[in-house]
Amino acid sequence: ARIMGVEPDSLEVDQPLSTFGLDSLLALELKNNLEGRLDFTLPMAKLMEGPTITSLAQETARLVIEGADNVERPVTLRAKSDEEWTPLFALRPTGTRPVLVLLPALGGDVRYYAEIVQELGDDQPVYAFRPRGIDEDMKPHQSMAEMMIDYVAALRKLQPNGPYRLAGWSTGGIFAFALAEALEQAGQSVAFVALFDAPLPTICENLDPEDDAKFLCDLLNFANCLAGTNVRLDYDQLLTLTPDERFQTALAEARRQGTVPVETPEAYIRRLVHVGEANVRAIQSYEPRLIAGQVHLFVPATKGGLAEISSRELPAVEDNGWTPEIGQSVELHEVPGDHFTMLTGDAAAEIARQLSSLVSIESELKTLRARS
Repeated sequence: ARIMGVEPDSLEVDQPLSTFGLDSLLALELKNNLEGRLDFTLPMAKLMEGPTITSLAQETARLVIEGADNVERPVTLRAKSDEEWTPLFALRPTGTRPVLVLLPALGGDVRYYAEIVQELGDDQPVYAFRPRGIDEDMKPHQSMAEMMIDYVAALRKLQPNGPYRLAGWSTGGIFAFALAEALEQAGQSVAFVALFDAPLPTICENLDPEDDAKFLCDLLNFANCLAGTNVRLDYDQLLTLTPDERFQTALAEARRQGTVPVETPEAYIRRLVHVGEANVRAIQSYEPRLIAGQVHLFVPATKGGLAEISSRELPAVEDNGWTPEIGQSVELHEVPGDHFTMLTGDAAAEIARQLSSLVSIESELKTLRARS
């Protein structure tokens, strides 16, 4: 009820939650909330099937009980078939305009696109990717090439042929660019890639994906920056402890600070950390190359956010280094805010306006080509 902004007394336990305004983004928040409190995995598909409070409670109870029954058994991470798992899901499945596809940053969360999706309007279909291992007990992708095989297959199942329209914020922009490159290598066309203050893959070169405690500190500090707080976890203060003690101490401090809810199980946090570490490996294995599609970089008026994330000095260049890296021109669009606020308020409205214009222009050109 808190997530949907509905009074608990007004909820009917046998009425579909969609009738109370449970859309894809709210469903994702509900999923994360339940999993974080109860230490189980709730398939996203269960929330997309129009559940009621009763049916969702029954399914949750079944999954939690199954997890308790299997607690003594070793967990085997397995690759599921296409019918069982897909990395792509709808944030807004309807609308007459060409589909826009969003890629998440390292944490795998796409809820920070909520305001942009809202500003784009009801006629703009929007889909988003979720990294493997976030929603299921599956081994995360270990390289960009492996990830893009699944992403291209899932996107082409939704939309068999291009042109495709892709976007991503922060490191999500790196994944968006990699997907554009993979689609073109598969013989498909890409209309544009919109990068929202995306850095080059070298942003991750100093991250250690083998140190769970260090990565947890980095992930939590990123979350604190996104939340606009000045709270930070200092990994150097943990170095006198054993690796497992470091993780436990960092998690305990995050709970004390309120960055992680007290009731969130350690197993849930470790799952997020392992997926994030795998995504770092994927970025570290990737070097972007020239693509045929247009590249648009949205940069915030207030600089310095990427340096804050990486905790090191970065070259002071307008396009974050993309032009010399990929060998093609990058069209710049300045929006209000900084790296962490550019997806909200006036900045979100401006990004949505320009994205809508890009989609419209590309659609008009396609119509003109077809007529000629």
